[in-house]
Amino acid sequence: MLLQLLSGAIFIALEPWDYGSAMYHCLVTATTVGFGDVYISTQAGRAWACVHILLSVALLGELISTFDDLRAKRAASMARIRMLTTRLNSLMLDNLLNHAKTMRPLVMRDGLGLAELEFVLAMMLELGVIEMEQVKPFIKQFRLLDVDGNARLGRADLDASCNKSLAELQMAATNRQKLARQMSVGDRMGLSLIGTPPASVHSGSAIPSAQS
Repeated sequence: MLLQLLSGAIFIALEPWDYGSAMYHCLVTATTVGFGDVYISTQAGRAWACVHILLSVALLGELISTFDDLRAKRAASMARIRMLTTRLNSLMLDNLLNHAKTMRPLVMRDGLGLAELEFVLAMMLELGVIEMEQVKPFIKQFRLLDVDGNARLGRADLDASCNKSLAELQMAATNRQKLARQMSVGDRMGLSLIGTPPASVHSGSAIPSAQS
């Protein structure tokens, strides 16, 4: 607005206009409406109009961008509030389980419910903080790099994959998928306690012992 007020003053010094006509021209130009009913008649006025148009359009774009950024930040804040205040009920739990099954359809479920990280991801999906299409590429990337197929990604996998091309990794991942045994939630999420056989650990529990 300060630019438009200043531009109006410059225009009345260059054109035979009153200040109201000059401000009308500035606002019509700044908003890219451009009625053309206020006519610039001098060369000096046209020269300043070129500068005014460039500045006005740039600032208008910045204003729109700022409002859009504020809108996105507000939406993110509201999503965070919903995430922290939404109470879990039976219907939502079923939806969370469906999200978990969609993310990893081959995992063998034991009926004990969601693991900790499954709950986090499924809750973010349920509340619209992230989309499934944003999650799937990372799941695919993990399975591509999990060379030994043990549902863990470590230095051994990194060393084994460093000299292989993407096509070789994809072929190996496809072969592992065909031969892989069905893994439980506990196997996939790393819930086994140190020194305890996996069979004796409830794979639905996400709380490790103090030793682990």
